[in-house]
Amino acid sequence: MLILGSTSARRKEIIEKLNIPFKVVSPNFNEDELDINLDPLVYVQTNALNKALSLKEVFPNDTILTADTIVVFEGEILNKPLDEADAYLMLKKLANNEHIVYTACTLIKDGKVEQFYDKAIVYFKHYSDVEILDYINTGEPMDKAGSYGIQGHGAKLIDKYEGSFYTIMGLPLDMVKEKLGL
Repeated sequence: MLILGSTSARRKEIIEKLNIPFKVVSPNFNEDELDINLDPLVYVQTNALNKALSLKEVFPNDTILTADTIVVFEGEILNKPLDEADAYLMLKKLANNEHIVYTACTLIKDGKVEQFYDKAIVYFKHYSDVEILDYINTGEPMDKAGSYGIQGHGAKLIDKYEGSFYTIMGLPLDMVKEKLGL
């Protein structure tokens, strides 16, 4: 059985597209313990790996898939906002700018640990403070890296993107299918 080590509703929604049996389990790893000043790619891959390793002993005979997604703007990692003020500051930075989204995955299958990641570039429109506050009032930004979700109300902030929609959403679907042999 596939164990999806994630509490993200978005990742669950993406995995459901594969039409395979899976179980959602919360990893036993506190992401806040990792140094936010690490190189962004090291940070996101380490988070995904630590999530998977936290589940390995509990599910030794299952396939485990974990992921982590971060937004990087001018070298700075923008994780989930701490509060509405933090969300506002992030969205203000991203307005009329481009940023990178990294989603790293760890797959433990047949005792082997494999890591992979994907990268996308997102270009935000110019938008006003009122539009930022209206978006924050939807509640959507509060549990998302960079304070936005491409699949929801946040889509109106985006001008265009390069790369996989699913990578930006939180799980690079095509890569996961390939790694699972589907």
